[in-house]
Amino acid sequence: MGKPFKKREYRHWTDPEIDDLRHGKLPEGRSYPQCCMKALALGLPRPPSPSGRHMWLPEEIAELKKGKVPAGRTVNACIARGYSLGLRVIDLGNGEIKVESLHNEPPSRCSMLAKAEILSRMRDEGLTYTQIADLVGVSKQYVCDMVHKFRSTPKYAKSKEKSNDRVGKLVQEFNEKNN
Repeated sequence: MGKPFKKREYRHWTDPEIDDLRHGKLPEGRSYPQCCMKALALGLPRPPSPSGRHMWLPEEIAELKKGKVPAGRTVNACIARGYSLGLRVIDLGNGEIKVESLHNEPPSRCSMLAKAEILSRMRDEGLTYTQIADLVGVSKQYVCDMVHKFRSTPKYAKSKEKSNDRVGKLVQEFNEKNN
């Protein structure tokens, strides 16, 4: 037979424990992850780690931004910390990393925005979503989604002025982007 069933006991947080947590101390008998979760639930800052190792030093952050793995840190730790700093950290597989800004658009999104820009300009020319969908050979919903995605980007504000391009040229451009 298996182990006998034992009901888990839950120990509620007491006021003195919450008070300790508010003052940045770990309450006696509580684990660090428990304290982090309770602090998150209360809207408090995360308490300091008992080992102190979770804290990134400014020198380590500077080293990470230069594309080097700081001593004593793993590549996965660098990826997690980079994300919180607004950086994309790519593991090159040999213990080295490549660091990019998250604000740069990935290539797939750039090509999607280029197609969306063409569809948006067609819409600015006065065509309906159905007419654009028939010309390009996609669904009306796809055209609508792409136009809305493009118009929600800051790039749209810059390119809003009416284009002199005709619809035929725009359809040709879209087809070239698709291939």
